[in-house]
Amino acid sequence: MAQRREPAIPIFAKELSRATESYVDEDKGEYSPTYLISDMGAKLSRVLVGGILTTVENHGSEDEPNYRAQIADPAGTYYYVNANQQWQPEGAADLSQLESTEYVLCVGRVRSFTPEDGDKTYITISVESIRSVSESEVNQWALTACQNLFRRFSIVKEAAESIGPREESGISLAKELHSMTEFPTEEMALLLMDHLQNLTGAEITTTQKVEEFSGNFETASDIEETSSEDQPTEKHEQRLLDKISALDVDGEGTMYEMLVEVANELKMDTARLDETLDSLSEQGLIYQPSFNQFKVS
Repeated sequence: MAQRREPAIPIFAKELSRATESYVDEDKGEYSPTYLISDMGAKLSRVLVGGILTTVENHGSEDEPNYRAQIADPAGTYYYVNANQQWQPEGAADLSQLESTEYVLCVGRVRSFTPEDGDKTYITISVESIRSVSESEVNQWALTACQNLFRRFSIVKEAAESIGPREESGISLAKELHSMTEFPTEEMALLLMDHLQNLTGAEITTTQKVEEFSGNFETASDIEETSSEDQPTEKHEQRLLDKISALDVDGEGTMYEMLVEVANELKMDTARLDETLDSLSEQGLIYQPSFNQFKVS
C-alpha cells in the first residue's frame, strides 16, 4: 500500500525547539519518516512555519550554494532553516531570491542534531519551498498554528471532544520519549496567549515577551474577525476542493500532477498548493486513497 504524504504541520518556534526526541515507526518499513516529537505531543516530519526572515547567508560557493537562514516567528523565537543546492535545489533557489525583513511562509522537513561533544539538541528545517508573503498571510498562518496548539492543549487537559490517530500517537509518544509525568501546559498556555495577543494587535515583533496567563481564550473570535479581511487561503481551499471533485472522473482520486496544472490556472505556486492540500487534509475534507492521489471525503 502506498504511503500517505506527510502533512506540513503549523507549529511555533518555541515548541519546535522542544521537539528533541525522535521516533521511527518500523512497522511502516524502510520508507517510514523519522518523526520529531514535541513535549506537547506534536508529531512532526514536515512543518509549515511563518514569520520574518531575519538573515540569509550562503555558506557554500556561487556554483554550489548552501544557504542558512533564520526566521523569527510572531513571538520573536527563531527557526533555523537551511537549503543545499544538491539536496534541496528548489528551497535553495527560493532562498536565493529573498532578503531579510521579508514576511515568509516556509515548508520543510525537520531534523535534529546533537554534537558528539555536547548535550544540546538543535532542530533545523530543510527547506522544500519558501516564499515572500504579506503580513496578513503570516497572521492567518499564526491563527492556524494557535488552533493546532490549542487542540493538543485541550487533549492533554482532557477537554477535547474527539482525538485523531495522529494526535493520539503524538500524545502517547511525548509521554514515553520525554519521560514526563505531566505536560508543560503552563508554558504552552503562556506561548499561546502571547501569540493570540500579537494577533489581536495585528503585529509581528521580534522582541520576546512574557505575559501572565489568565486562562481566557475569548480573544480568538476577535482575531478571526480581524484576519478575515484578506484570506486567500480560504478561497483557494474551496476552489481546489471543487477541482479535486470535478477531476475525479473514475472515482479513484485526482493525481497531484493534475493539481499542479490546476494550481497554475489558479495562480498558485507549488508551495501554496501543498499548504492548501495539507489544510484540507487536516480538516478531513480530502484524503489520499494512494500516494500522491487526492479524493474528496
